[in-house]
Amino acid sequence: YTTEPVCVLPNLYLGAEHNATDTKTLRRLGITFVLNVAIEIAREDSSSAYSVTTEEATVRGGITYRSLSWSHHQKNLLNDFPKAFELIDESLACNNGQGKALVHCQLGVSRSASLVIAYVMRSLNMGLTEAYDFVKQRSGVISPNMSLMYQLAEYEKRLKNP
Repeated sequence: YTTEPVCVLPNLYLGAEHNATDTKTLRRLGITFVLNVAIEIAREDSSSAYSVTTEEATVRGGITYRSLSWSHHQKNLLNDFPKAFELIDESLACNNGQGKALVHCQLGVSRSASLVIAYVMRSLNMGLTEAYDFVKQRSGVISPNMSLMYQLAEYEKRLKNP
Protein backbone atom coordinates (compact mmCIF):
# COMPACT_ATOMS: atom_id res chain seq x y z
CA TYR A 1 0.00 0.00 0.00
CA THR A 2 2.85 2.33 -0.75
CA THR A 3 0.78 4.73 -2.80
CA GLU A 4 -2.86 4.10 -2.01
CA PRO A 5 -5.29 1.50 -0.70
CA VAL A 6 -6.48 -1.25 -3.04
CA CYS A 7 -10.05 -1.72 -4.18
CA VAL A 8 -11.16 -5.24 -3.19
CA LEU A 9 -14.86 -4.99 -3.97
CA PRO A 10 -16.71 -2.15 -5.63
CA ASN A 11 -16.34 0.74 -3.17
CA LEU A 12 -14.51 -1.33 -0.51
CA TYR A 13 -10.81 -0.63 -0.03
CA LEU A 14 -8.10 -2.30 2.03
CA GLY A 15 -5.06 -0.44 3.26
CA ALA A 16 -2.64 0.55 5.98
CA GLU A 17 -2.54 3.22 8.66
CA HIS A 18 -0.81 5.76 6.43
CA ASN A 19 -3.57 5.38 3.82
CA ALA A 20 -6.17 6.39 6.40
CA THR A 21 -4.33 9.63 7.14
CA ASP A 22 -3.87 10.60 3.49
CA THR A 23 -6.99 12.73 3.15
CA LYS A 24 -6.01 13.91 -0.32
CA THR A 25 -6.07 10.32 -1.64
CA LEU A 26 -9.20 9.45 0.35
CA ARG A 27 -11.01 12.39 -1.23
CA ARG A 28 -9.72 11.58 -4.72
CA LEU A 29 -10.99 8.01 -4.36
CA GLY A 30 -14.29 9.23 -2.88
CA ILE A 31 -13.82 7.33 0.39
CA THR A 32 -16.17 8.70 3.06
CA PHE A 33 -15.78 6.03 5.75
CA VAL A 34 -12.62 4.68 7.41
CA LEU A 35 -12.68 1.67 9.74
CA ASN A 36 -9.54 1.12 11.83
CA VAL A 37 -9.18 -2.35 13.37
CA ALA A 38 -5.79 -1.84 15.07
CA ILE A 39 -5.74 -1.39 18.83
CA GLU A 40 -2.36 0.36 18.76
CA ILE A 41 -3.58 3.13 16.46
CA ALA A 42 -5.11 5.98 18.42
CA ARG A 43 -8.61 7.08 17.62
CA GLU A 44 -8.76 9.71 14.94
CA ASP A 45 -7.60 13.06 16.28
CA SER A 46 -10.55 15.35 16.88
CA SER A 47 -8.58 18.42 17.90
CA SER A 48 -9.20 20.11 14.58
CA ALA A 49 -11.81 22.84 14.52
CA TYR A 50 -13.29 21.00 11.56
CA SER A 51 -13.84 17.73 13.44
CA VAL A 52 -16.90 16.45 15.23
CA THR A 53 -16.39 13.59 17.67
CA THR A 54 -18.90 11.36 19.42
CA GLU A 55 -18.29 8.31 21.56
CA GLU A 56 -18.43 6.13 18.46
CA ALA A 57 -17.00 8.18 15.61
CA THR A 58 -15.04 11.18 14.46
CA VAL A 59 -16.14 13.09 11.38
CA ARG A 60 -13.61 15.33 9.74
CA GLY A 61 -13.74 16.83 6.29
CA GLY A 62 -16.70 14.70 5.26
CA ILE A 63 -14.95 11.45 6.25
CA THR A 64 -16.27 9.34 9.13
CA TYR A 65 -13.68 7.46 11.19
CA ARG A 66 -14.61 4.44 13.34
CA SER A 67 -12.46 2.02 15.33
CA LEU A 68 -12.61 -1.57 16.51
CA SER A 69 -9.67 -2.25 18.82
CA TRP A 70 -8.24 -5.57 17.67
CA SER A 71 -4.84 -6.89 18.73
CA HIS A 72 -2.67 -9.10 16.52
CA HIS A 73 -3.86 -12.17 18.41
CA GLN A 74 -7.41 -11.04 19.04
CA LYS A 75 -9.71 -13.80 20.23
CA ASN A 76 -13.35 -14.14 19.26
CA LEU A 77 -13.28 -11.95 16.17
CA LEU A 78 -16.37 -13.80 15.05
CA ASN A 79 -18.27 -11.91 17.73
CA ASP A 80 -17.10 -8.60 16.23
CA PHE A 81 -17.79 -9.48 12.60
CA PRO A 82 -21.51 -8.60 12.70
CA LYS A 83 -20.78 -5.08 14.02
CA ALA A 84 -17.93 -4.60 11.55
CA PHE A 85 -20.09 -5.81 8.65
CA GLU A 86 -22.90 -3.50 9.75
CA LEU A 87 -20.53 -0.51 9.74
CA ILE A 88 -19.21 -1.42 6.30
CA ASP A 89 -22.69 -2.09 4.89
CA GLU A 90 -24.00 1.22 6.24
CA SER A 91 -21.07 3.12 4.78
CA LEU A 92 -21.47 1.51 1.35
CA ALA A 93 -25.20 2.27 1.36
CA CYS A 94 -24.56 6.01 1.82
CA ASN A 95 -24.88 8.39 -1.11
CA ASN A 96 -27.56 6.26 -2.77
CA GLY A 97 -25.41 3.15 -2.60
CA GLN A 98 -22.28 4.92 -3.78
CA GLY A 99 -20.52 5.17 -0.41
CA LYS A 100 -16.90 4.06 -0.28
CA ALA A 101 -15.09 2.55 2.69
CA LEU A 102 -11.49 1.91 3.68
CA VAL A 103 -10.71 -0.87 6.16
CA HIS A 104 -7.23 -0.67 7.65
CA CYS A 105 -4.97 -1.75 10.47
CA GLN A 106 -1.35 -0.78 11.01
CA LEU A 107 0.06 -2.42 7.87
CA GLY A 108 -3.02 -3.76 6.07
CA VAL A 109 -1.59 -7.28 6.16
CA SER A 110 -3.30 -9.30 8.88
CA ARG A 111 -6.20 -7.84 10.89
CA SER A 112 -7.85 -5.63 8.27
CA ALA A 113 -7.15 -8.27 5.62
CA SER A 114 -8.92 -10.85 7.81
CA LEU A 115 -11.97 -8.64 8.14
CA VAL A 116 -12.09 -7.99 4.41
CA ILE A 117 -11.69 -11.72 3.67
CA ALA A 118 -14.60 -12.47 6.02
CA TYR A 119 -16.65 -9.72 4.39
CA VAL A 120 -15.95 -11.21 0.95
CA MET A 121 -16.90 -14.68 2.24
CA ARG A 122 -20.24 -13.36 3.45
CA SER A 123 -20.96 -10.96 0.58
CA LEU A 124 -19.98 -13.21 -2.32
CA ASN A 125 -20.88 -16.53 -0.67
CA MET A 126 -17.32 -17.82 -0.96
CA GLY A 127 -15.38 -20.31 1.10
CA LEU A 128 -12.24 -19.26 2.92
CA THR A 129 -9.74 -20.38 0.28
CA GLU A 130 -11.65 -18.73 -2.55
CA ALA A 131 -12.13 -15.48 -0.60
CA TYR A 132 -8.47 -15.45 0.49
CA ASP A 133 -7.35 -15.88 -3.13
CA PHE A 134 -9.82 -13.21 -4.26
CA VAL A 135 -8.39 -10.65 -1.82
CA LYS A 136 -4.79 -11.80 -2.41
CA GLN A 137 -5.18 -11.14 -6.16
CA ARG A 138 -6.01 -7.53 -5.36
CA SER A 139 -3.51 -7.05 -2.55
CA GLY A 140 -0.48 -9.27 -2.76
CA VAL A 141 0.72 -8.22 0.70
CA ILE A 142 -2.05 -9.82 2.78
CA SER A 143 -0.92 -12.48 5.23
CA PRO A 144 -3.28 -13.05 8.16
CA ASN A 145 -1.55 -14.71 11.11
CA MET A 146 -2.45 -18.28 12.04
CA SER A 147 -4.75 -17.25 14.88
CA LEU A 148 -6.81 -15.13 12.50
CA MET A 149 -6.79 -17.86 9.83
CA TYR A 150 -8.19 -20.34 12.36
CA GLN A 151 -10.93 -17.86 13.20
CA LEU A 152 -11.69 -17.38 9.50
CA ALA A 153 -11.94 -21.17 9.14
CA GLU A 154 -14.40 -21.19 12.05
CA TYR A 155 -16.36 -18.40 10.37
CA GLU A 156 -16.49 -20.47 7.18
CA LYS A 157 -18.05 -23.34 9.18
CA ARG A 158 -20.65 -20.98 10.63
CA LEU A 159 -21.54 -19.69 7.19
CA LYS A 160 -22.04 -23.23 5.91
CA ASN A 161 -24.02 -24.35 8.97
CA PRO A 162 -25.78 -21.33 10.49
